Amino acid sequence: MTREPGPRAGAAPLTKWLVGCVGAVLGLAALAYVVVAVWFAYAVPAFFDRPQPSDEQVTLDKKAGLTRFRLQEALKDGKLTDAEITWAAGEERRMEEEGENHRPPRLVVKYAVPGKKDSFRCVAFAFPDGLKAGKRITSEQLDDCPF
Repeated sequence: MTREPGPRAGAAPLTKWLVGCVGAVLGLAALAYVVVAVWFAYAVPAFFDRPQPSDEQVTLDKKAGLTRFRLQEALKDGKLTDAEITWAAGEERRMEEEGENHRPPRLVVKYAVPGKKDSFRCVAFAFPDGLKAGKRITSEQLDDCPF
């Protein structure tokens, strides 16, 4: 008795397995597409719905950023002298040492508000890791100027 030529008996399970894998991959790709599409549907409008900061706030942020950069440059040698503080922050400032109110050292700088006569905003620059080279400097806007 001879067998008739035809597909091998082992080929059918392998084909079913490959079709199943391809189906699973396509299903996961479709699910990933839906997740990304939903995320974009919520994230993109939320990005554009943010309020535009005022020109006053933008100017204050730029000045504070420049002051923070200059303070970091001045601290590269590990010391912060009065001349370096004046170069970084200008004349309208006050340095609070480490012992006052159990805070790390901080520098409060008064900035004039552009376009408004006799109007000022203050920003406090704190040195949480002390006045050391390469350490971080944080800043926060104060509701009222302490001087």
